[in-house]
Amino acid sequence: MGDEKRWVRLCGLFDLPIRGGRLFKAAGGGKRDVLVFRLEGGALRAYDAACPHAGALLRPENEMSGTLICFLHHWRFDVATGGCVDVPQRPLVAYEVEARGMDIMLALTDGAGGVAAP
Repeated sequence: MGDEKRWVRLCGLFDLPIRGGRLFKAAGGGKRDVLVFRLEGGALRAYDAACPHAGALLRPENEMSGTLICFLHHWRFDVATGGCVDVPQRPLVAYEVEARGMDIMLALTDGAGGVAAP
């Protein structure tokens, strides 16, 4: 049986700061910690909270003006795209996230990992 996609509620829309982010530990009962950002204009982005370089936990408090900075080696990531400013070949792992009414929903697989964004 393949990995079936299921949607889990992370929080209410107003629990996510405008132009900011929030860390969800073991999101939806899954195996991954996930960062979710609400961009200006309301667009949502979700990323694995592990830095692709050395696995350090990325925290929303380390985001400034749309750039997320890893505290360990100071790699910088564009919050809107997940791209790494310093090493473009190592972007953040993005997951599907969307607002449904007043809820923020994240797509997970049966294996409890997030569903990669298309």
